[in-house]
Parts: sequence; C-alpha cells; structure tokens
Amino acid sequence: GRALTNDLFIDMDSRPAAISASLERLVAHAKSHGKAVGIARALPTTIAVLPAWAESLEARGITLVAPARLAQ
Repeated sequence: GRALTNDLFIDMDSRPAAISASLERLVAHAKSHGKAVGIARALPTTIAVLPAWAESLEARGITLVAPARLAQ
C-alpha cells in the first residue's frame, strides 16, 4: 500500500456550521483531486453533522470509502 496524508482536519472548530463548511471543502478537494482524506474527532457536534453529510454524497457523485481503500 501507499501512505496517505490528511487533506483536512474537519473539526478543528467544533461548531456545527464550521464542521459543515469543512466537509464541503473536503468534497471540493475530492472533486478537484479525485480523492480526499479528512480527519475528525469523535466530538458530539461532529457525530451529529456527519450522517446527513454522508447521505448527501452519492447524489453529488462522491463515494465514501475507508482510508485503507485509498492506500491500495
């Protein structure tokens, strides 16, 4: 496998609106670079925002995968 690097820390600002904005930057990065790796902590606000975001990805042409799949 190959090493992956983090493209974005998703919840450095733990406010829900800031997390949502970071997730949108991650999507933009994925669309422009073909992939994106984001790191988030298990904060209550992050956990609250992620499900709706993840559900929106397929309709936007994005596939959410485990990092190990990108490292192949």
